[in-house]
Amino acid sequence: MTITITRGLTSEELVLNANKLLPNDFIDYEHVETCIEEDPFTTPENILVCRDNDEIKGLLVYAEPKPLPSINPPREAMDYIWVKLLAVHRESKQCFTKLLDQIEYTARSNRHGIRIYGYAPWYFLTGLNTRYYWLREWLTERGYKVVSRAVDYHVDLERYWIERPTIKPRTTIMRIRQATTLDDPVFEWIEEKFSLQWRIEAQLALKKKYGRVYVAETNNEITGFAVHSATHRERFGPIGVDPEQRGKGIGKQLLIHTLDSMRLLGIRHAIIPWTEHLFFYSWLPGITYVTLYYSWSKTTNF
Repeated sequence: MTITITRGLTSEELVLNANKLLPNDFIDYEHVETCIEEDPFTTPENILVCRDNDEIKGLLVYAEPKPLPSINPPREAMDYIWVKLLAVHRESKQCFTKLLDQIEYTARSNRHGIRIYGYAPWYFLTGLNTRYYWLREWLTERGYKVVSRAVDYHVDLERYWIERPTIKPRTTIMRIRQATTLDDPVFEWIEEKFSLQWRIEAQLALKKKYGRVYVAETNNEITGFAVHSATHRERFGPIGVDPEQRGKGIGKQLLIHTLDSMRLLGIRHAIIPWTEHLFFYSWLPGITYVTLYYSWSKTTNF
């Protein structure tokens, strides 16, 4: 048995092997385009490949956030190396060990620790699918701890339909418009009310054929926003409502409007990813299943 670690793969090799090693998730060329080619903190050198006698048995893709002229990530983002994709065959613990040895060595010199998933906005998956029990066991043995849990809702847009007159906002003079330029004031509003990561993700949508950004306004003031197809054609979100305006039905109106947009653009299947708000979405018709994900962390006292 010969175990080797190399760096870099073609897009096709990455897609084919990620899907082979992660049978309960789906990675395609859109993910690769957004999560590697568009991410300023990930390069082909950040793709680690473990081969066992020349057969690929493990993959690890990571990001190294740092200040750039065009973007200055939050301090907490730069404290970590972020593993965006971890895929190892269940019978290849040696590959898992080699990949983690490599990434921990990289983090040891100048990072507070390693985060496995939980990386925004250029993310492959919400987290580590809980169905990969062997990876959960190996991470626990190695000292990693679960730091967050989130779910993806999967919505069949053929079965999705809501009688619109029954869903009305509990506020007056509300309208929803579409943002089409990067100088729209909604993007500064998103960063101020929520985060830089959400602003970047919303702006990514303007570059995509299917991407849309919708803005809720009440009395001519921005009160919420919703995005779809920013990082992948089928992804809904992010979505947010001004904390002082919640409970008035604005978020539900944005949700319906955005899913309608996806349906009208011919998107067959919608994923509402990375959410802890279980009950906000659970009433939707067309939900086919829900997937639970964990993100993990370890500090650099390796």
